[in-house]
Amino acid sequence: MTLPCLVVIAGIVISAFYVYYDRIDDPKDLTSRTDEKALPTNLVQLDPQEAFKLQYEQIDAGIRSRDNMTSVGGTILITASILLLTSCAELASRETIDFYTRAAVVIASLAIYSMWLLGFDLTTDRVNNICYSKLRKMEMEAKPRLYIHSDMREKLRSEKWYNLVRRKIWLYLFWVLILLSVAILKMP
Repeated sequence: MTLPCLVVIAGIVISAFYVYYDRIDDPKDLTSRTDEKALPTNLVQLDPQEAFKLQYEQIDAGIRSRDNMTSVGGTILITASILLLTSCAELASRETIDFYTRAAVVIASLAIYSMWLLGFDLTTDRVNNICYSKLRKMEMEAKPRLYIHSDMREKLRSEKWYNLVRRKIWLYLFWVLILLSVAILKMP
């Protein structure tokens, strides 16, 4: 089996893993935390509306923080991956780089991107899905009922562009990198 075939097989495995775990589902084990024994002691001492507001703000801030960290990490790692691959392609086109060096650079580039895709993007999405689920549950139990995240989720679930394009955009870029990697590895 040739190295380009192995690159494609690795891409399929990573893509399948990403697609399988990148779902918008409500976690089934999310339980209601209305029991005062389940609440941290500092929240029990607060007025119920203040406790609700504090929890809601903390969960929302956590989502924003994770999204910002993923964006910063992506800015660095995706750029590094693309620069490595394009530099390798340019050197290979001039025939100034041997096959083993090309292979090492291709593998390093795809490893960097895969690390970001699975280690940052996917894990952030999974944790954020749990947090969004908790926010939606809090909104449904609130008096009066809130519709901030609940309405947004329902609208996005029905949008094909969101499910087919927006949520998978990083996976599409991954496949562009894989195709470019295969082309680089097949250069004379």
